[in-house]
Amino acid sequence: MLTSLGALLIANSASAVDIRPYTSLKLGYNSLNSEYNVTKPVVITEDLERIGGFVGAIAGGVSFGVHDMVGVRAELEYSYTRNSGKVYKGYDDKRTITDNRILANAYVDFGGNNWVGFNPYIGLSLGYGFASGKEFIEGGVDLKANGLVYGGSVGVAYSVTNNIAADLGVRYLMANRNWSVTAVDAEGKFKSNDLSVLFGARYTF
Repeated sequence: MLTSLGALLIANSASAVDIRPYTSLKLGYNSLNSEYNVTKPVVITEDLERIGGFVGAIAGGVSFGVHDMVGVRAELEYSYTRNSGKVYKGYDDKRTITDNRILANAYVDFGGNNWVGFNPYIGLSLGYGFASGKEFIEGGVDLKANGLVYGGSVGVAYSVTNNIAADLGVRYLMANRNWSVTAVDAEGKFKSNDLSVLFGARYTF
């Protein structure tokens, strides 16, 4: 009898929570604001010009339909950003910064099947970034900065079919990473914050 009761409880729990794996692809525009805090060989803070670029991301995860109006998603994402522009206002010197990131994302989706296919969501991100930069000053300087990246996102998804959803979101990420300069004895902190507008598609199996 106990065995039958346990099996019934497990079956009810499985039917109550709709668990489905998914994969997603996103592309968009990224705006990067950064600052170099030099600690060696001298102490200097350089507030750099905000520069624009693009971002692309691919992710895989699992969605949990925990309630008629609420769902939860957990995913692992790889993203790539590339930003180019002036180093300082009023100067012609250029710089390019790329960032490869591995992010763990958690989302809460609202609406279920009750809002004509629209599902607003909020999310949190935590991960690790590998940034590298090229500043075309006095022949060029190569920079590298690795470390934690974290932030949040808001957006809305629209269910095109039962398996395919279109997604439009905004994400804000911050980082404060150690940086080093190739072939130069210099180091410090690379502080950055970037805002991304992302459009994507999600396929749920």
